[in-house]
Amino acid sequence: MCTISSAVNKVLLRSRCACCWEIVINTSENGGKVVVCGMELRPEPQKGGVDKPAESKGQKVAISPGNREFSGDSLPEKINKQDVLSLAQIDVSQSGTSAIATPALPENLIPRKPNEGPPLSLPNSAPFCKGGRLTVFTESLIEQLWLLLSIGFSRNQAAAHLGIDKSSISRAVKRDPNLALELRRAEELSDLQPELTLMTEARKNWRAAAWYLTHRAKNPRPLSEEEKEERHQAKLADDRRTAIEMCAFVEHGKEEAAKSFRQPRPGARRRRRTQE
Repeated sequence: MCTISSAVNKVLLRSRCACCWEIVINTSENGGKVVVCGMELRPEPQKGGVDKPAESKGQKVAISPGNREFSGDSLPEKINKQDVLSLAQIDVSQSGTSAIATPALPENLIPRKPNEGPPLSLPNSAPFCKGGRLTVFTESLIEQLWLLLSIGFSRNQAAAHLGIDKSSISRAVKRDPNLALELRRAEELSDLQPELTLMTEARKNWRAAAWYLTHRAKNPRPLSEEEKEERHQAKLADDRRTAIEMCAFVEHGKEEAAKSFRQPRPGARRRRRTQE
């Protein structure tokens, strides 16, 4: 904002060099002239001139590169953004010879007074968002995984078919016990379906029955978790029983060896007499 203590007659922009420019504002009061260099204002005495009537207050003056003059009534309606260096508001007052210059800002950047515009208010709070990454196990994906396991796919094959990592299934099973039960049930159904088909065909054709028995002998059905636990407990009991029997056999052998060592051998006395 430029405030000058006289009426404005003419504005002249003169370029000194590529990076320096000055504005010369001719005024009618006291025949003075103000030179604006950059953002500083300094009064400069006028060497000559004729006073002119004062212009109206609050006229806008546009300044563009090069030596161009604009009077109060001859400002262009449109000025290119590339040509405009600043936009200043010149007000006429009756006091002082000093002037204050500030660069003009776009309308959207001009600070408003406290009593202007809508009152300030806090922005709306963001909706609650649960932390962590989104899970890939949606209802549709779980259904597809269950279907693949039920027709004989392994978990690694099902993960590769669905485009997910196989470790994702393991982590999801650890977090959700219900999901673990559903997947185990699907795997059990995959083992049961071929057997049912072969048993149905074995009733009609003995070759199918023979193939089924041979296949079961070479490729036994995988055990469930309960069956694995039962076999493990039976193996532990068998190992414990074998260890007890081995200990008893060793103790019995030690006793027999001690008895045979204390009793003389047959013919030992006869050999002793012969030696004497």
